[in-house]
Amino acid sequence: MYSDAKNVYVRPEKVWNRDSETMFLPHIYKKEEGTFRPILDGVQSSRFYQLLDNFQRPGEDQYVDFWDKFFNTAKMQYDSQMDMTESCNTMCNIMMTRDEKMRLMVKKHFKPEDYFAVRNHMIGTGIIGGKACGMLLARAIIRNLSPEINEVLEPHDSFFVGSDVYYTYIVDNEFWNLRIRQRTEEEYFSLADEFALKLKQGSFSEELRTQLKHILEYYGQDPFIVRSSSILEDGFENAFAGKHESVFCANRGTLEERLEEFENAIRTVYASTMSLSALDYRKRRGLDKRDEQMALLIQRVSGSYY
Repeated sequence: MYSDAKNVYVRPEKVWNRDSETMFLPHIYKKEEGTFRPILDGVQSSRFYQLLDNFQRPGEDQYVDFWDKFFNTAKMQYDSQMDMTESCNTMCNIMMTRDEKMRLMVKKHFKPEDYFAVRNHMIGTGIIGGKACGMLLARAIIRNLSPEINEVLEPHDSFFVGSDVYYTYIVDNEFWNLRIRQRTEEEYFSLADEFALKLKQGSFSEELRTQLKHILEYYGQDPFIVRSSSILEDGFENAFAGKHESVFCANRGTLEERLEEFENAIRTVYASTMSLSALDYRKRRGLDKRDEQMALLIQRVSGSYY
């Protein structure tokens, strides 16, 4: 059960002797009727998730390493009202983007709490990728320059899988040697299909699967999309439009069924880095020697339930 100044919400996790298509959706308490009604409207659903975000922080139980210690220190600096300039610069550089033009814009428009919000919704470490960074930057610009527009936007509740997770997945599944070979001039195209097949067949660590479950618990059974957000994607000079996959997840069934669907979606996006279209685009633009890790943007589907 969750509540704010105006409403009381309930989202069932288990039911007994009931069968309804909407029974696992968030419900709002109608005081005048004494009833709980499922939230079917997309905007109202967004308000619920904004409230939920204050109660649940998926990923907070991650193993605390140097990365987490840095963010914890930065948060203490912020709470103590210390100068955050250096810490914000570091957070931008290690988490948001490697593009110098984008970095200048992010540092101009982001507030310290913006960086903390990204970290709280992030799995793993590394860069969140061009697509995710561009989306967040656009929202920050609107908030800062057009607050009247910002007031009518749906609250933001996406999640991010850091670019380092892509490398970890390759190493854990012993694909690294194949990746090194594929990056050579001789086998750049010829090994792509084999590497893509491997990427579709790998397994995820239990630690990562636990964090993916946190996202499923957060979204309940609302549908979401797993989108590509590679490091080079959606930059000032390289759009990669239509080169990588986005996968819709209906997010229905048991937790294990939903987790399997989620994992397969991630594998599909990872494998799309080896599509002929993406490889040819990188080759033609002189990016084939550049480091290209795939981060992920996970977005709840916006809309109303029918």
